[in-house]
Amino acid sequence: MASRASVVLACALALVALSGCRTVAALKQRCVAGELTACESACAKGVPGEGGCFHAGNQHRELAALDFAGTDFRRASEFFARSCDGGYADGCLMSGEMIGAPYTPDPLADTQKNISDAEVKNREKRFDSACSRGSMGACKRLGDVLIGKSSERAKKAYERACGESSVPDQCRSARGSEVDQAETWRTGCTHRLADDCTRLGDLLYQVDPPRAVRLFASECDLRGVAALAGGVAHFVHDRIEAARLATTTSLPVESPSASAPAHSFDVVSPAVDGPLAITEVLRAFTVHGSELARCIDLGGAKTPPELGLELVVDLTGDTFRARVSPDAVPADVARCLSARIEAFQFGAPTSPAIATLTLRVHANAR
Repeated sequence: MASRASVVLACALALVALSGCRTVAALKQRCVAGELTACESACAKGVPGEGGCFHAGNQHRELAALDFAGTDFRRASEFFARSCDGGYADGCLMSGEMIGAPYTPDPLADTQKNISDAEVKNREKRFDSACSRGSMGACKRLGDVLIGKSSERAKKAYERACGESSVPDQCRSARGSEVDQAETWRTGCTHRLADDCTRLGDLLYQVDPPRAVRLFASECDLRGVAALAGGVAHFVHDRIEAARLATTTSLPVESPSASAPAHSFDVVSPAVDGPLAITEVLRAFTVHGSELARCIDLGGAKTPPELGLELVVDLTGDTFRARVSPDAVPADVARCLSARIEAFQFGAPTSPAIATLTLRVHANAR
Protein backbone atom coordinates (compact mmCIF):
# COMPACT_ATOMS: atom_id res chain seq x y z
CA MET A 1 0.00 0.00 0.00
CA ALA A 2 2.79 2.37 1.04
CA SER A 3 4.71 1.46 -2.08
CA ARG A 4 1.73 2.21 -4.31
CA ALA A 5 1.19 5.58 -2.58
CA SER A 6 4.81 6.47 -3.14
CA VAL A 7 4.52 5.66 -6.81
CA VAL A 8 1.38 7.76 -7.14
CA LEU A 9 3.07 10.68 -5.35
CA ALA A 10 6.15 10.42 -7.54
CA CYS A 11 4.02 10.40 -10.67
CA ALA A 12 2.09 13.40 -9.43
CA LEU A 13 5.27 15.34 -8.74
CA ALA A 14 6.64 14.39 -12.15
CA LEU A 15 3.46 15.67 -13.79
CA VAL A 16 3.70 18.92 -11.85
CA ALA A 17 7.35 19.34 -12.84
CA LEU A 18 6.54 18.55 -16.47
CA SER A 19 3.66 21.01 -16.37
CA GLY A 20 5.97 23.61 -14.85
CA CYS A 21 8.55 23.05 -17.59
CA ARG A 22 5.87 23.38 -20.22
CA THR A 23 4.66 26.57 -18.58
CA VAL A 24 8.14 28.12 -18.57
CA ALA A 25 8.76 26.99 -22.15
CA ALA A 26 5.45 28.54 -23.21
CA LEU A 27 6.30 31.78 -21.40
CA LYS A 28 9.69 31.96 -23.11
CA GLN A 29 8.08 31.36 -26.49
CA ARG A 30 5.49 34.09 -25.91
CA CYS A 31 8.20 36.40 -24.61
CA VAL A 32 10.37 36.00 -27.71
CA ALA A 33 7.23 36.69 -29.78
CA GLY A 34 7.00 40.10 -28.07
CA GLU A 35 4.71 39.62 -25.04
CA LEU A 36 6.24 41.72 -22.27
CA THR A 37 4.23 40.20 -19.42
CA ALA A 38 5.38 36.73 -20.48
CA CYS A 39 9.00 37.93 -20.34
CA GLU A 40 8.47 39.29 -16.84
CA SER A 41 6.80 36.06 -15.71
CA ALA A 42 9.59 33.92 -17.17
CA CYS A 43 12.13 36.15 -15.41
CA ALA A 44 10.28 35.64 -12.12
CA LYS A 45 10.51 31.87 -12.72
CA GLY A 46 14.30 32.03 -13.01
CA VAL A 47 14.99 32.59 -16.73
CA PRO A 48 17.83 35.16 -16.81
CA GLY A 49 18.57 35.25 -20.51
CA GLU A 50 16.68 34.91 -23.79
CA GLY A 51 12.94 34.67 -23.27
CA GLY A 52 13.17 35.99 -19.70
CA CYS A 53 14.87 38.81 -17.80
CA PHE A 54 17.04 39.86 -20.75
CA HIS A 55 14.11 40.18 -23.14
CA ALA A 56 12.06 41.98 -20.47
CA GLY A 57 14.89 44.48 -20.11
CA ASN A 58 15.11 44.98 -23.85
CA GLN A 59 11.40 45.61 -24.24
CA HIS A 60 11.32 48.13 -21.41
CA ARG A 61 14.41 49.81 -22.88
CA GLU A 62 12.69 50.22 -26.23
CA LEU A 63 9.62 51.65 -24.53
CA ALA A 64 11.77 54.06 -22.53
CA ALA A 65 13.58 55.45 -25.59
CA LEU A 66 15.58 58.40 -24.18
CA ASP A 67 13.34 59.00 -21.17
CA PHE A 68 16.04 58.21 -18.63
CA ALA A 69 13.91 59.42 -15.73
CA GLY A 70 10.87 57.32 -16.65
CA THR A 71 9.54 54.08 -15.22
CA ASP A 72 10.39 51.99 -18.28
CA PHE A 73 14.05 52.98 -18.14
CA ARG A 74 14.20 52.09 -14.45
CA ARG A 75 12.46 48.77 -15.09
CA ALA A 76 14.81 47.99 -17.98
CA SER A 77 17.81 48.61 -15.72
CA GLU A 78 16.31 46.33 -13.06
CA PHE A 79 15.66 43.47 -15.47
CA PHE A 80 19.13 43.71 -17.02
CA ALA A 81 20.63 43.67 -13.52
CA ARG A 82 18.60 40.53 -12.70
CA SER A 83 19.74 38.97 -15.97
CA CYS A 84 23.35 39.71 -15.04
CA ASP A 85 22.94 38.43 -11.50
CA GLY A 86 21.50 35.25 -13.01
CA GLY A 87 24.74 34.68 -14.92
CA TYR A 88 23.73 35.91 -18.41
CA ALA A 89 26.70 37.70 -20.04
CA ASP A 90 24.78 40.02 -22.34
CA GLY A 91 22.58 40.98 -19.41
CA CYS A 92 25.71 42.26 -17.65
CA LEU A 93 26.75 44.12 -20.80
CA MET A 94 23.39 45.85 -21.11
CA SER A 95 23.26 46.53 -17.37
CA GLY A 96 26.54 48.41 -17.71
CA GLU A 97 25.32 50.32 -20.74
CA MET A 98 22.17 51.39 -18.89
CA ILE A 99 24.30 52.87 -16.09
CA GLY A 100 26.15 55.11 -18.52
CA ALA A 101 23.25 55.97 -20.85
CA PRO A 102 21.86 58.98 -18.89
CA TYR A 103 25.31 60.59 -18.99
CA THR A 104 25.78 60.55 -22.75
CA PRO A 105 26.72 64.15 -23.67
CA ASP A 106 24.08 66.24 -25.40
CA PRO A 107 25.81 68.85 -27.62
CA LEU A 108 22.63 70.96 -27.59
CA ALA A 109 22.24 71.07 -23.79
CA ASP A 110 23.50 74.01 -21.73
CA THR A 111 24.63 71.74 -18.90
CA GLN A 112 25.71 68.11 -18.71
CA LYS A 113 25.11 65.48 -16.02
CA ASN A 114 28.25 63.99 -14.51
CA ILE A 115 28.48 60.25 -13.88
CA SER A 116 29.46 59.54 -10.25
CA ASP A 117 32.45 57.55 -9.01
CA ALA A 118 30.12 54.83 -7.71
CA GLU A 119 28.40 54.54 -11.10
CA VAL A 120 31.76 54.41 -12.89
CA LYS A 121 32.83 51.50 -10.65
CA ASN A 122 29.51 49.66 -10.99
CA ARG A 123 29.53 49.99 -14.78
CA GLU A 124 33.10 48.70 -14.91
CA LYS A 125 32.09 45.75 -12.70
CA ARG A 126 29.19 44.86 -15.01
CA PHE A 127 31.38 44.94 -18.12
CA ASP A 128 34.04 42.88 -16.34
CA SER A 129 31.46 40.24 -15.42
CA ALA A 130 30.15 40.10 -19.00
CA CYS A 131 33.67 39.85 -20.44
CA SER A 132 34.65 37.05 -18.06
CA ARG A 133 31.52 35.17 -19.15
CA GLY A 134 32.50 35.28 -22.79
CA SER A 135 30.93 38.46 -24.24
CA MET A 136 33.57 39.87 -26.56
CA GLY A 137 31.50 43.02 -27.02
CA ALA A 138 31.71 43.52 -23.27
CA CYS A 139 35.49 43.00 -23.38
CA LYS A 140 35.69 45.84 -25.92
CA ARG A 141 33.54 48.06 -23.69
CA LEU A 142 35.63 47.12 -20.66
CA GLY A 143 38.72 48.29 -22.52
CA ASP A 144 36.90 51.52 -23.40
CA VAL A 145 36.06 52.35 -19.77
CA LEU A 146 39.60 51.50 -18.61
CA ILE A 147 41.67 53.26 -21.29
CA GLY A 148 43.36 56.35 -19.90
CA LYS A 149 42.80 54.95 -16.40
CA SER A 150 44.25 51.44 -15.97
CA SER A 151 46.45 50.65 -18.96
CA GLU A 152 47.31 47.00 -18.19
CA ARG A 153 43.69 46.02 -17.55
CA ALA A 154 42.58 47.92 -20.65
CA LYS A 155 45.12 46.03 -22.77
CA LYS A 156 43.97 42.67 -21.44
CA ALA A 157 40.33 43.50 -22.17
CA TYR A 158 41.10 44.68 -25.70
CA GLU A 159 43.27 41.61 -26.33
CA ARG A 160 40.32 39.35 -25.51
CA ALA A 161 38.00 41.41 -27.69
CA CYS A 162 40.46 41.21 -30.59
CA GLY A 163 40.16 37.43 -30.49
CA GLU A 164 37.04 37.75 -32.64
CA SER A 165 38.72 40.04 -35.17
CA SER A 166 39.53 38.76 -38.65
CA VAL A 167 43.04 40.16 -38.09
CA PRO A 168 43.59 39.59 -34.33
CA ASP A 169 47.32 40.41 -34.30
CA GLN A 170 46.83 43.75 -36.05
CA CYS A 171 43.86 44.48 -33.81
CA ARG A 172 45.86 43.83 -30.64
CA SER A 173 48.76 45.93 -31.90
CA ALA A 174 46.50 48.88 -32.75
CA ARG A 175 44.57 48.73 -29.47
CA GLY A 176 47.80 48.37 -27.50
CA SER A 177 49.23 51.48 -29.17
CA GLU A 178 46.07 53.43 -28.34
CA VAL A 179 46.27 52.38 -24.70
CA ASP A 180 49.95 53.39 -24.50
CA GLN A 181 49.20 56.76 -26.09
CA ALA A 182 46.32 57.36 -23.70
CA GLU A 183 48.57 56.50 -20.76
CA THR A 184 51.16 59.02 -21.97
CA TRP A 185 48.48 61.71 -22.14
CA ARG A 186 47.08 60.71 -18.75
CA THR A 187 50.52 61.06 -17.19
CA GLY A 188 51.03 64.45 -18.83
CA CYS A 189 47.59 65.60 -17.73
CA THR A 190 48.27 64.66 -14.11
CA HIS A 191 51.48 66.73 -14.35
CA ARG A 192 49.48 69.81 -15.42
CA LEU A 193 50.16 69.59 -19.17
CA ALA A 194 46.87 71.04 -20.32
CA ASP A 195 47.23 69.99 -23.97
CA ASP A 196 47.59 66.37 -22.85
CA CYS A 197 44.32 66.72 -20.93
CA THR A 198 42.73 67.99 -24.14
CA ARG A 199 44.10 65.10 -26.19
CA LEU A 200 42.99 62.53 -23.64
CA GLY A 201 39.55 64.12 -23.45
CA ASP A 202 39.18 63.98 -27.24
CA LEU A 203 40.11 60.29 -27.24
CA LEU A 204 37.74 59.47 -24.35
CA TYR A 205 34.91 61.26 -26.12
CA GLN A 206 35.19 58.69 -28.91
CA VAL A 207 35.11 55.62 -26.62
CA ASP A 208 33.65 56.65 -23.24
CA PRO A 209 31.86 60.04 -23.41
CA PRO A 210 30.69 60.12 -19.74
CA ARG A 211 34.30 60.05 -18.53
CA ALA A 212 35.26 62.63 -21.16
CA VAL A 213 32.72 65.08 -19.73
CA ARG A 214 34.22 64.65 -16.26
CA LEU A 215 37.68 65.30 -17.70
CA PHE A 216 36.49 68.42 -19.54
CA ALA A 217 35.34 69.94 -16.25
CA SER A 218 38.71 69.12 -14.66
CA GLU A 219 40.51 70.61 -17.67
CA CYS A 220 38.63 73.87 -17.18
CA ASP A 221 39.72 73.99 -13.55
CA LEU A 222 43.35 73.20 -14.49
CA ARG A 223 43.45 75.93 -17.12
CA GLY A 224 41.69 78.44 -14.86
CA VAL A 225 39.69 79.89 -17.73
CA ALA A 226 36.13 79.40 -16.44
CA ALA A 227 35.45 83.15 -16.35
CA LEU A 228 36.86 83.68 -19.86
CA ALA A 229 34.90 80.72 -21.22
CA GLY A 230 31.59 81.89 -19.71
CA GLY A 231 31.60 79.36 -16.86
CA VAL A 232 32.50 75.70 -16.45
CA ALA A 233 29.28 74.53 -18.14
CA HIS A 234 30.04 76.66 -21.19
CA PHE A 235 33.63 75.40 -21.30
CA VAL A 236 32.38 71.79 -21.18
CA HIS A 237 29.82 72.57 -23.90
CA ASP A 238 32.56 73.97 -26.16
CA ARG A 239 34.86 71.04 -25.44
CA ILE A 240 32.12 68.58 -26.35
CA GLU A 241 31.66 70.33 -29.66
CA ALA A 242 35.42 70.42 -30.30
CA ALA A 243 35.83 66.73 -29.39
CA ARG A 244 32.84 65.77 -31.51
CA LEU A 245 34.35 67.44 -34.56
CA ALA A 246 37.96 66.66 -33.70
CA THR A 247 40.08 65.89 -36.74
CA THR A 248 43.77 66.05 -37.32
CA THR A 249 44.55 69.42 -38.87
CA SER A 250 46.73 69.11 -41.93
CA LEU A 251 49.70 71.35 -41.17
CA PRO A 252 52.38 72.36 -43.67
CA VAL A 253 55.53 70.31 -43.11
CA GLU A 254 58.72 72.15 -42.23
CA SER A 255 61.95 70.73 -43.63
CA PRO A 256 65.48 72.14 -43.87
CA SER A 257 65.37 71.93 -47.67
CA ALA A 258 61.97 73.60 -48.05
CA SER A 259 61.81 76.72 -50.19
CA ALA A 260 61.14 80.05 -48.51
CA PRO A 261 57.49 80.79 -47.70
CA ALA A 262 55.59 82.81 -50.28
CA HIS A 263 54.44 85.22 -47.56
CA SER A 264 55.94 86.98 -44.55
CA PHE A 265 54.35 89.16 -41.89
CA ASP A 266 54.92 91.91 -39.36
CA VAL A 267 53.34 91.92 -35.88
CA VAL A 268 51.36 95.14 -35.40
CA SER A 269 49.84 96.69 -32.27
CA PRO A 270 50.41 93.85 -29.77
CA ALA A 271 48.55 94.21 -26.47
CA VAL A 272 48.17 92.00 -23.42
CA ASP A 273 45.43 91.99 -20.81
CA GLY A 274 46.89 90.11 -17.85
CA PRO A 275 50.25 89.07 -16.37
CA LEU A 276 52.00 88.02 -19.59
CA ALA A 277 54.94 89.93 -21.05
CA ILE A 278 54.48 91.28 -24.58
CA THR A 279 58.09 90.32 -25.26
CA GLU A 280 57.19 86.64 -24.68
CA VAL A 281 54.42 86.91 -27.25
CA LEU A 282 56.62 88.65 -29.82
CA ARG A 283 59.39 86.12 -29.30
CA ALA A 284 57.00 83.21 -29.98
CA PHE A 285 55.92 84.77 -33.27
CA THR A 286 59.54 85.33 -34.24
CA VAL A 287 60.65 81.78 -33.39
CA HIS A 288 57.70 80.21 -35.24
CA GLY A 289 57.56 82.79 -38.03
CA SER A 290 58.24 80.43 -40.95
CA GLU A 291 55.62 77.93 -39.71
CA LEU A 292 52.99 80.65 -39.50
CA ALA A 293 54.01 82.04 -42.89
CA ARG A 294 53.42 78.63 -44.48
CA CYS A 295 49.93 78.65 -42.98
CA ILE A 296 49.34 82.01 -44.67
CA ASP A 297 50.61 80.48 -47.94
CA LEU A 298 47.63 78.10 -47.92
CA GLY A 299 45.29 80.97 -48.76
CA GLY A 300 47.40 82.44 -51.56
CA ALA A 301 45.93 85.64 -52.98
CA LYS A 302 42.72 85.11 -50.98
CA THR A 303 44.50 85.84 -47.70
CA PRO A 304 43.56 89.34 -46.43
CA PRO A 305 46.44 91.83 -46.04
CA GLU A 306 45.83 91.97 -42.29
CA LEU A 307 44.89 89.15 -39.90
CA GLY A 308 43.64 89.75 -36.38
CA LEU A 309 44.60 87.30 -33.64
CA GLU A 310 43.42 86.75 -30.07
CA LEU A 311 45.33 84.35 -27.81
CA VAL A 312 44.12 83.17 -24.41
CA VAL A 313 46.94 81.89 -22.21
CA ASP A 314 45.80 79.78 -19.26
CA LEU A 315 47.24 79.20 -15.78
CA THR A 316 49.57 76.46 -17.07
CA GLY A 317 51.12 78.80 -19.65
CA ASP A 318 49.44 76.91 -22.49
CA THR A 319 47.68 78.77 -25.29
CA PHE A 320 44.16 77.62 -24.55
CA ARG A 321 42.55 79.32 -27.52
CA ALA A 322 43.64 81.19 -30.65
CA ARG A 323 41.04 83.00 -32.73
CA VAL A 324 41.67 84.41 -36.19
CA SER A 325 39.74 87.27 -37.80
CA PRO A 326 38.20 88.58 -40.02
CA ASP A 327 35.65 86.11 -41.39
CA ALA A 328 37.19 86.59 -44.84
CA VAL A 329 40.28 84.60 -43.80
CA PRO A 330 40.25 81.29 -45.76
CA ALA A 331 39.17 78.43 -43.49
CA ASP A 332 42.34 76.38 -44.04
CA VAL A 333 44.50 79.38 -43.16
CA ALA A 334 42.51 80.04 -39.97
CA ARG A 335 42.64 76.37 -38.90
CA CYS A 336 46.38 76.12 -39.57
CA LEU A 337 47.21 79.35 -37.71
CA SER A 338 45.02 78.39 -34.75
CA ALA A 339 46.61 74.95 -34.50
CA ARG A 340 50.16 76.34 -34.70
CA ILE A 341 49.53 79.13 -32.18
CA GLU A 342 47.68 76.86 -29.74
CA ALA A 343 50.89 74.83 -29.54
CA PHE A 344 52.69 77.88 -28.08
CA GLN A 345 53.75 77.51 -24.45
CA PHE A 346 54.61 80.48 -22.25
CA GLY A 347 55.69 80.88 -18.66
CA ALA A 348 52.71 80.18 -16.39
CA PRO A 349 51.02 83.51 -15.53
CA THR A 350 49.45 84.17 -12.13
CA SER A 351 46.07 84.51 -13.83
CA PRO A 352 44.79 83.87 -17.38
CA ALA A 353 45.93 86.45 -19.93
CA ILE A 354 44.57 87.60 -23.28
CA ALA A 355 46.94 88.81 -26.00
CA THR A 356 45.69 90.56 -29.14
CA LEU A 357 47.68 91.57 -32.20
CA THR A 358 47.56 92.01 -35.95
CA LEU A 359 49.64 90.30 -38.62
CA ARG A 360 50.34 92.56 -41.59
CA VAL A 361 50.86 90.15 -44.50
CA HIS A 362 53.37 90.63 -47.33
CA ALA A 363 53.69 88.63 -50.54
CA ASN A 364 57.37 87.75 -51.00
CA ALA A 365 59.04 88.24 -54.38
CA ARG A 366 59.86 84.99 -56.11
